[in-house]
This record gives sequence, structure tokens and C-alpha cells, in this order.
Amino acid sequence: MTSENNCNLSDAERIIGYSFKDKSLLVAAFTHSSYANEHKNVSDYQRLEFLGDAVLGYIVGARLFSYYPSANEGELSKRRAFMVSAEILSKVIDKYDLIKYLRVGSGQVSDEVKCSENVKCDLFEAIVGAIVLDCKGDFTYAKEFIWKGLELFLDFNNIDYKSKTLEYCAKKHLPCKIETEKSLSENKKIIFISKLFVSEKVATEGTGKSKHTAEREACRIFYDKFIR
Repeated sequence: MTSENNCNLSDAERIIGYSFKDKSLLVAAFTHSSYANEHKNVSDYQRLEFLGDAVLGYIVGARLFSYYPSANEGELSKRRAFMVSAEILSKVIDKYDLIKYLRVGSGQVSDEVKCSENVKCDLFEAIVGAIVLDCKGDFTYAKEFIWKGLELFLDFNNIDYKSKTLEYCAKKHLPCKIETEKSLSENKKIIFISKLFVSEKVATEGTGKSKHTAEREACRIFYDKFIR
């Protein structure tokens, strides 16, 4: 790794609020598969993302459990899904401008990757996974990083965009339906693509790691554009 990259990732560490003992974990967390595919013996963030996703779900779930003592399982699940969604995690990455430190492949793919909401979500999860591994399973610093970005969303109005969209279309007597299909992302991961049809025309389109997330994103875009 060049001295420039070392400097850049030192800046990233300061933003994250954690100094890695094993710098290879930090480097891997900020390495997209498109970069790894172009360089030999380079690890990308996919395994770290897997771990970070699991840790994030637990940490957020535990906090919501105590923060909303009267909430039932359904409400807690909705709030957790909202807080760990690509929409919210990408906002955190954007807030701290961490995407600029991500190593990506050359050419046009670079701009496409760095603009992707799902990639920003993956980066957030990879950072969490890297911190936990560097701390030998201690969640303390991972929690600090997570809540540094997500604290503001604990009391955020968790809008049910799908219900709001369906209600709006029903009141306006507009035929409305959502069609979702699986697809493969550029790094061969399964993603879901949802198309919202209004009056038999595609009004908006959303993507996500699950059918629920993709539908929510399609409806969120419609809500922000036509209902809000």
C-alpha cells in the first residue's frame, strides 16, 4: 500500500473514531471487489460485511429493545429494519464522506460504485465487522461507531412508505402494483429490484438486499416525489 493510501486511511480512522491495531483489516474494509479483481492477493470487504451485518443487527436490536420497552415485536422489527437499511447506512457514510476512501476498480465502474447506496451500506457494515475482529470480539468500539452515526435515527419517524403509497393511489383511484425480481449485482451478489406501477406505467424503481427493502425504496421515492 502506498504512503498516500496510508495517509488517506489514517484520515478514515480519525473519522471512524477507532485506531486499528491490525491495519490489514482496515484496508480490507475499504476495498471493493472491483479493486480486488484487478489486483492479485488483495482481499475485499465481503467477509467483513457479512460479520458486520450480523453484529449491527444485534447491537441495534438490543438498543431498540431497551429504548422502546412497550413496543411489540412487529414494531421493533420495523424500526430495526429501518435503521439498518441501505437508505440510512448510506446517509451515515455520506455524512462523514467515508466513501472517498474506498478502493475501487478503474474506469467507469469507479463512479458507479461510489454512487451506489448499497455499496455505501456494505462499507458501513464492513467497518463494523473490521472493528469487531480487531477488538477480538469486543463490541465496545463497534457500538461507538454505530451510534455515532445512527443515534439521530432512534426517534426518527419510521414512515411506512408502502402503506402511504397504496393509500394515496387508492384515494386518487390510481391502479397501483409492485413487481419485484431478483438480480445479480456487479459483484455477483443477489439483489432485489422493485418496480412501482401506477396506472400501468413504471413510476419509480428501488433496489435492496431484500424484497422488503427494495419495495420500501421504490415507495419512498414515490412518496418523496408525489405525496410529501
